[in-house]
Amino acid sequence: LNAAFELRGQRLEFDSGFLSSAEGRALLDRIAVMRPHLSQDPLRHPFHAGIRCLGWKSDLSVLEPGLQQKVHSGGKYPKMESSYQAVSIPGLYFAGSLSHGRDFRRSAGGFIHGFRYTARALHRILRREELGWPNRSFELQEDTARSDWMQKVLQRVNEAAGPYQMFGELVDVVLFMERDGALVAQ
Repeated sequence: LNAAFELRGQRLEFDSGFLSSAEGRALLDRIAVMRPHLSQDPLRHPFHAGIRCLGWKSDLSVLEPGLQQKVHSGGKYPKMESSYQAVSIPGLYFAGSLSHGRDFRRSAGGFIHGFRYTARALHRILRREELGWPNRSFELQEDTARSDWMQKVLQRVNEAAGPYQMFGELVDVVLFMERDGALVAQ
């Protein structure tokens, strides 16, 4: 036990195999009794067990076996395009934590503060053909128009939560073009 304490950087860590053994259960019983005496907070209750969660795997059992192989990437997340559509099955889209496959280990898409923005992006992608892409146009010929446009850009930079939480995945784009001889930002 002392060797384990020294090897782990002054923390006691045990894997689930040890904790489920007879020695592990005995150790947990002793720690539970000592915990109220060692705690800084006298109102805390002792714990009964420590649980270490190491992740999950996709449950694709709702799909037919042939589709499961087409969708699964071999890891946690399905194979998908930038539109959150399955690579090999047109019309099958992924939302929620499954959409984290697009930004795994780069952004917050696996958590509610991230996948709420990917779900909104998926909604906009699916509605794009019917309603067009949501945007605003600004003619930039007049000084006041340029000033108004710049205010909107600064406001968006300061307040946009989607690109902040989903960096590297969701972005804002400004498209400059000429329309009827005028410079337009969209």
